[in-house]
Amino acid sequence: MLEVSVTPVESAERRLIGFAGFAIDVTERELARRQLLEQLEFTARLIEVCPFPIFAKDRAGRYLMVNR
Repeated sequence: MLEVSVTPVESAERRLIGFAGFAIDVTERELARRQLLEQLEFTARLIEVCPFPIFAKDRAGRYLMVNR
């Protein structure tokens, strides 16, 4: 998987003379992102089926998450 960035290159007269860019291999980053997403989804499912009340609050005391 690649992340590509391209920009036009213009002459002094502002005519398009080509493009310049680069590509970065983001395969490992994408794999890590997918694995993290899977882990977060698994954890959310575990919390949801837990028979005990579980909740999370932010520093202001607002509820961010409550299981059923």
